[in-house]
Amino acid sequence: KSIRQILLIDNDFNLLDVFFKDELSVNKNVHVFIMAGGKGKRLMPLTKEIPKPMLPVKGTPILERVLKDISYYGLTNFTLSLNYKNDVISNYFKDGKQFGFNIDYIVEENFTGTINSLKLLNIKNCENIVLQNGDLLTDLNYNEFVNFHIDNCAFATMVIVEKSIKIPYGVIQYNNEHLNSITEKPYYNYKISAGIYCFNQEVIKIIKKYDFMDVNELFMFLIEKKYKTLCFMHTGKWVDIGSFAEYESVK
Repeated sequence: KSIRQILLIDNDFNLLDVFFKDELSVNKNVHVFIMAGGKGKRLMPLTKEIPKPMLPVKGTPILERVLKDISYYGLTNFTLSLNYKNDVISNYFKDGKQFGFNIDYIVEENFTGTINSLKLLNIKNCENIVLQNGDLLTDLNYNEFVNFHIDNCAFATMVIVEKSIKIPYGVIQYNNEHLNSITEKPYYNYKISAGIYCFNQEVIKIIKKYDFMDVNELFMFLIEKKYKTLCFMHTGKWVDIGSFAEYESVK
């Protein structure tokens, strides 16, 4: 009905509360797939003994924070895709019950691309899949994100964030060899993938046709084949812990 809020009133029509659609739990018919199999080469030697998703942030493994942040929004069914030192992760989380959610595992023996392990997911009665990298810390509202995907009948939705880089030179504008302006050390804003996605479960049938596939390759295929592919802008906190500087910023 496109109703965005519901009022709670008593018998005398006094307003008691307001419930907004984006704050309610998302459709529970959603499974969460976490990619946590990378070697974390850029964080060596920290990742020599433990996989990157298990590096501590304020005493808690990154991956535990990720799972708890997502489960806050009612999404509690997880599959973790593992490879490098997979036993460290599975021995820590086990079936997830002690954390308040359900976990099963897929272990890739060989690296077959950043998304190819998704084809090994075996789930029933699931319409959509949230897929996320296991080394991201964010305050994304997963209710808003998944509802956006479902409400717009998207096949695939990518969370995007804006980044900024400083150009260390004077940037010129010119036309027909005539200098128009000089901007000293400007900032350039650009949009990037946040490493968080929502897919219709039919995506698994597409991936099964390939022996190797990265996320970007999948999205380019979907665009080429005219699947409805959307972007969801996130303007809040987002940290991809892929370098020492990023890890130090949250540690």
